[in-house]
Amino acid sequence: KDREGVPAAKITVVHNGIDFSRFNPQVSGLGVRRQYGLKGAVVVGTAGALIRQKKKGERYLLQAAAKLAPEFPNTKYMFVGDGEYRADLESMAAGLELKDRVIFTGHQERVEDYVAAMDVFCLLSYEDEGVGGVVAEAQALGKPVVATNTGGVPETFLHDKSGILIRQQDVDEIAEALRVLIGDIALRKQMGERGAKFAGGRFCNDVMVSTILSIYRQVMTEQG
Repeated sequence: KDREGVPAAKITVVHNGIDFSRFNPQVSGLGVRRQYGLKGAVVVGTAGALIRQKKKGERYLLQAAAKLAPEFPNTKYMFVGDGEYRADLESMAAGLELKDRVIFTGHQERVEDYVAAMDVFCLLSYEDEGVGGVVAEAQALGKPVVATNTGGVPETFLHDKSGILIRQQDVDEIAEALRVLIGDIALRKQMGERGAKFAGGRFCNDVMVSTILSIYRQVMTEQG
């Protein structure tokens, strides 16, 4: 209402359905982990086009990684996607002495295999974000998430149950959330299981279709 002038009672959110044949806990990331020599490593990652204007907050993840480096020497950071911002991020990683800890995979068609290879998924958008479908997809793959309080992102997961909600552009909060998850494999497993269940209930196509039908029926009743 504050932004568009539409009363809240007139608004219904319809979440897009997820293709659970692609995104589910049975998808294996072992091939990706072997490809990059990640055996025994804790992998923190994100996925999306590396375009500066999209404001996905990748640089804040690198800064948090630098803060955590002395404490967690066996943690790797994976960036799935490509774009004009990649060169800047690679330069930043080198400047932060993270070159051996950060992996830039480039664009990948089967992004689910790469997210499946992660132990923690991050979406650190700031200023503008729609629903944040990648957060739902990561949960469907059984991954705990760390995501910012922007746009519709908080609606896509359960804070303190399937992930951790943090403030935008706050490197200290990112680092603290990752510290909790990197250091607790049991918590990662528990949050991942809750996330998969949550995503299966909220983002399935049946729920999307039934919500849309309900809206149509309501409109037709009001018009009739």
